[in-house]
Amino acid sequence: MEAEQFPNAMDHQIGGLRDLFGSLTDEDMVTIKTKVPGGGPAPLGLGIFLGPGKWLTGYRMQLFLYAKAAGNPDIGTANCWAGVDPRPK
Repeated sequence: MEAEQFPNAMDHQIGGLRDLFGSLTDEDMVTIKTKVPGGGPAPLGLGIFLGPGKWLTGYRMQLFLYAKAAGNPDIGTANCWAGVDPRPK
């Protein structure tokens, strides 16, 4: 994929996610079972919450720690926790 194609590809994926989530009911979130990483079956709603709320946060921090350990002096705590550059001193 060329860089200029990326925004349209993301828009396409967002449309698919909107369609998927738009088709789910509150009952689906409780009754449909799914597998979660490192665990057994869980209700779909819990699985959706845990994915970004738990595991993606951990992966983001791991990537930050690798970049910091590799000697990147331009990133700090604000980058890790808030996703923003630190305030100038």
